[in-house]
Amino acid sequence: MASINKLAINQITNDPVKSDKLVEIYKEEGVPLITPWRNKLEEDGITAKAFRKMVDDAGIEINGFCLCGFFAEKGVSGRQEQIDYNKRTIDFALELGAPSIVTVAGGLLPDNKDLDYSRKFNMDALAEVLAYARDKGMRLGLEPLHPMYTADWSVVVNIKDANDWCDQLGDGIGIIVDTYHVWWDPRLQDEIKRAGDRNRIIAAHVSDWLLPTRDLLLDRGVMGDGVIDIPRIRKWLEDEGYKGNYEVEIFSEENWKKDQAVYIEHIKQRFEEFV
Repeated sequence: MASINKLAINQITNDPVKSDKLVEIYKEEGVPLITPWRNKLEEDGITAKAFRKMVDDAGIEINGFCLCGFFAEKGVSGRQEQIDYNKRTIDFALELGAPSIVTVAGGLLPDNKDLDYSRKFNMDALAEVLAYARDKGMRLGLEPLHPMYTADWSVVVNIKDANDWCDQLGDGIGIIVDTYHVWWDPRLQDEIKRAGDRNRIIAAHVSDWLLPTRDLLLDRGVMGDGVIDIPRIRKWLEDEGYKGNYEVEIFSEENWKKDQAVYIEHIKQRFEEFV
């Protein structure tokens, strides 16, 4: 199983906690790595420079940063606005010292059912943002999402899609493998190998798929509570040379109601047991 020093926790996992307080809790609980969200830091009035000092003082490392993408969200007329927002996110991540940015492709254009057109629209916009990131030395991590998110979040729904996009987009972009989104894919091992052969695997996210799943977004499970064989996927990643961390990213209304320090202890236990 994965060593606890490989544990990263995505800020959304403990969504109710303010950013500065969360750093304190992670320090107390011995969580070594964090992936913050730009919108959470801005909501809490914390600059990139200030947050970097917080985590440095706490002895916590930054594993990644959220979030680039959603290029189709505001339609054709909002394309440049989304591109500019993503460029500012890259600037924020650079000031923060993050090694990479989680990137989602974007879904269907509003009031448009042409999936092929939306795929091209999102890829073309991503190419512009990638060029900016490449010039700045920031790597983007394209994360395929489960097909149930195609309409609103991402037209990239499996590792094959992500590999194909990376082939077309070129240097500066890799792939994030999230067990929640890709566990179901019969081609998963082969596509992880393809990504590994091209040195594309930037990060790995872990959580579990609950049965039944009661909400399309906010009902992810803690590792071991669901049906995903996480150690098997971890082995596939490490067989392809992945030496990175494993980031717990759990969107869960049920778990957000809990005492978050106790919840983090539970995550640490399950991480050592089921990752």
